[in-house]
Amino acid sequence: MASAVPSYSWEVFPWVKSVSNQSLLFLRNGTASFVAEASFFGFYAALFAIYAFMVRLMKGAQSATVHALVFGGGVIFLATLVLSPVLLSTDVYAYGFYGRLVSMYGADAYSVDSTLVSSDPFLALFGHNTPSIYGPLWTLISAGLAWVVGNHIGLAVFLFREVAAVSVLLGAGLLWSSLRRLAPERAAQGTVFFLWNPLVITETGLSGHNDAVMIVLVLLGIWLHLQGYRVGAVVALTLSALVKFVTGPLVPLYLLMTLRESSGWGNRMRLTIRAVLAAGLVTILIVPLVHMKSNAPTQEYVTAPDFYSNNFHELIFKGLRRLLGEEVDSINVPIYFCGWWVKANNAMELRATPDDDAPVRSHINGGARLLIMGPPQEQWVRVYDPPSRQSGYVIQEQTRVIPFPPESEIDPLAGELEDGPMDWPTAVKANMLIRVVTYLMFAGFGLFAAWRTTNFERFLTWAPTVMLAMYFTIMTQIWPWYLIWAVALGSFKPGSWPGKLSLVLSASIMTLYCTISFYQGNSPWVFDYRSLPAIVIPSVAFALILARERRLKCREIAVFSVSPEMSV
Repeated sequence: MASAVPSYSWEVFPWVKSVSNQSLLFLRNGTASFVAEASFFGFYAALFAIYAFMVRLMKGAQSATVHALVFGGGVIFLATLVLSPVLLSTDVYAYGFYGRLVSMYGADAYSVDSTLVSSDPFLALFGHNTPSIYGPLWTLISAGLAWVVGNHIGLAVFLFREVAAVSVLLGAGLLWSSLRRLAPERAAQGTVFFLWNPLVITETGLSGHNDAVMIVLVLLGIWLHLQGYRVGAVVALTLSALVKFVTGPLVPLYLLMTLRESSGWGNRMRLTIRAVLAAGLVTILIVPLVHMKSNAPTQEYVTAPDFYSNNFHELIFKGLRRLLGEEVDSINVPIYFCGWWVKANNAMELRATPDDDAPVRSHINGGARLLIMGPPQEQWVRVYDPPSRQSGYVIQEQTRVIPFPPESEIDPLAGELEDGPMDWPTAVKANMLIRVVTYLMFAGFGLFAAWRTTNFERFLTWAPTVMLAMYFTIMTQIWPWYLIWAVALGSFKPGSWPGKLSLVLSASIMTLYCTISFYQGNSPWVFDYRSLPAIVIPSVAFALILARERRLKCREIAVFSVSPEMSV
């Protein structure tokens, strides 16, 4: 698969097959890549079909043998993947690098200056020299694991996988215990819904994502609530947000719900003070342990113009840039691209398109300086010609790279283009418009959810709904493992529409692994529209089916109210 990277498991377990980036790259080329993608799609389609059948089969099951089978199956599924020779993500390498910054270098993982440890082996594997966007609790956990493993990459991957797998099993246990108290007839079904989900198993046992740790703390908060520990539940939810900030909205949602359930303003005031003090105390204790002196850059990163990937927001972002006047050729350039300068070896023509017969936009003299505006396309490259203030295509072999000219010799437009699409006015305006609209939408939805969450039963419905709302509003970049959030919370009510939608999306989102490889292939449009089969089409189809079911239900109610004897 295009996303596959070595796990170095063979360093710990010699019987595991050894692979390398070179061997994986070979498999991605030609027909082998198609076979891998087709096989992946086929296997996961079969797995989700079996999974959906099991979820339906477990409805009402209360046998102790069945419950034991459910947990035994989950253990086996996870165990088969923790020794896999590959990962489907480099996130584990990032965990190791940020943990080493704290435990080995005594640095602040959230500071730009701390990322300059260029010789670190985990940084070389991760490939991104950027500050951490994870919460301080996860950085603390990563620091502890990094201190234990040292430079042993294979052991680090194994331990991070184990943490994720054990978290899933603990979460399943908390879920089962909670459902046994809330609705015993749903205990087996809800546990299968979470523990047997192929996406959950793959993204934790195989790729070791920290979302498992984040969500087990949410499930712990729900379990503590059922035991009568309201303050403990707030602390658990806060700890979850300190792993990844995305569960932060659940904290005020839960606190408001508990206040509405409490009787008397005195009790509410005491509960609020105790919860705020407890949550604040654990935060104050954790933050200094990871040398967190600078502000976490999460908000800055997740609102940047380059934070669009795998979700339909990417298509909206490109459409808005086009409406604001940006050229189509510029829109297709990767947003993080940065240009460089070349000099024309001889006189040439600037073509409108990468074609020998394309219209000529201007004539370029030999020795003229040109700014590269996009990745090369076979023998052609898109450039900007400062004298004519035109952009177009020239043959790359007829140019040579030169140092960046002094700023005084660069016209204002070339200065803007030099930094790449992320800083262009059209991209900045389009990004700001999307951010303002989506954050207002999510804020409005959050207020509506808070208004509707009048008791704990409704909290179990609106908590997964809030997670789903994130995917469709503020999560402009989404990856398959993000669906763990909604699946875990939807497990409490598998038959509700949030539960059903989370199941559908957990299956469809896996198509991203089959379409990412088309980024630079012969069919780049597959990559451009990868969010449609992953998110948009399944969600639209689900909404239409749900609307039809509700319309039929309303008709049945209407018929019964008009003529009850006919209904009988």
